[in-house]
Amino acid sequence: MNILFLVGSSGGEVETAELSPKSIVSTATVYNYFIRTELARMDGVTTATQRFPIFKSASDVERYYDENPIIPADHVVCLEQRGFQKNHPEVFKRFREKIPGVVAAICDHDQLIGPEDILFHVQQTRHYPVNTKSVQVTWAASPLFCYPEKELGTLNILVDHNHYHGEDRTTEILDQISEFALGDFLNIGSRYGYSKIKIRQFVSGGIADIEPGRNMNLGGYNRKGMPFTDACSEYRKADIFFVTHAESMGLSVIECAMSGALIVTPHGCINPFLIEPLNHLVWDDRFDMEEVLAAIDPGYSASCAAPFNWQRLATTILNHCRLFGREPFNL
Repeated sequence: MNILFLVGSSGGEVETAELSPKSIVSTATVYNYFIRTELARMDGVTTATQRFPIFKSASDVERYYDENPIIPADHVVCLEQRGFQKNHPEVFKRFREKIPGVVAAICDHDQLIGPEDILFHVQQTRHYPVNTKSVQVTWAASPLFCYPEKELGTLNILVDHNHYHGEDRTTEILDQISEFALGDFLNIGSRYGYSKIKIRQFVSGGIADIEPGRNMNLGGYNRKGMPFTDACSEYRKADIFFVTHAESMGLSVIECAMSGALIVTPHGCINPFLIEPLNHLVWDDRFDMEEVLAAIDPGYSASCAAPFNWQRLATTILNHCRLFGREPFNL
């Protein structure tokens, strides 16, 4: 069985069979790298990647695919958010004509369903009764990249980036952390074995050290992040990960949790279905830092996140492709 995966056309995506963590440049390429890596372990399964541009006209679609033919495959999974639905209808028609098996997509939720045969989604279904196209999968992180690697005696606080747009809680989170760092940390921290505190925040293009009380809010975020492996290094050191804004899924949350961090989130920012299995605290007006420190348990955090792995997600996709094509399961 051959499965083709579709990713965007930003220029950083890898179309060949050669994959490495350096090929991860977006959410879609996170999926591409890890799902394909897991499927490569399975007998009789091959994979490929092809770019998936967004088109405005049927003539653009025709011109592009005449020059860049669809890679032959048994099944195809679009990894771009709302992929077939947001693209020109002629794109799905092309894939439907060329692909004999499943033409599927994966996204965060199934509120909007496009023409695909199957929509794999992470959040709970928005349809009752469940739409026959909807197949729920898990969110996922990799224990090969995300595992506890804490700094003895230092409380490492990692703060998510500011929101791209919409409500953002960064300022009040940093203000409360600063108040704690400059006030009660020496007293409370010592009771939990911490003599130092480090505060780091994801910013456009990388990560920044935050000095309590100075340069607390470093402004908007433009989606220019840091290499995936560098981000994972930050996750592994973090004792606490503060969520700053609403996320439809939030891969950084599960990656931090698998790395042993306590997740601290404002109420309503992360879907309860996703956050409830993890070691976490939810707050409304203020968070209590003594309560936060008492809840830090890297081993427990990692064990709570362990079931949400790429092997489980990839197997779900593979088995539904087999069911659709009526192929035997590899027991």
